[in-house]
Amino acid sequence: MKEKEMVRKQLFENGKARRRQRSLRETNGNGSAAGQTSMIHMRSKDVLQPHEYIPQASGSVDASSKLKIAIVGFGNFGQFLAKTIVRQGHTVLAYSRTDYSDVARKMGVSYFSDADDLCEEHPEVVLLCTSILST
Repeated sequence: MKEKEMVRKQLFENGKARRRQRSLRETNGNGSAAGQTSMIHMRSKDVLQPHEYIPQASGSVDASSKLKIAIVGFGNFGQFLAKTIVRQGHTVLAYSRTDYSDVARKMGVSYFSDADDLCEEHPEVVLLCTSILST
């Protein structure tokens, strides 16, 4: 009698598991097959390991990695980049056709009204922030 109960239990449990797998392989209600992706998705959730990313604060840079960066085009985008770059401790030089000398001074940026004068400073990096519509 115990053997029959054990066999019945095994058959019933196995049948339940098979039905569960089969229902996952069938359509997911919108006509698309959910089958293997659902099974893979279920398995991948089991093996995912949480990873906590801790960003490194960029703060300021040391003197050896400090750059002299020129920004050609000191409009909205150029000023946005300059704020970020100055905050990171780099030296920023700027040139634009429009006079932004007051804005640059408040930001701690050296402003040049002549592109030749800017180039005489020999920047290590030059960022072109000019409009594609006006140049």
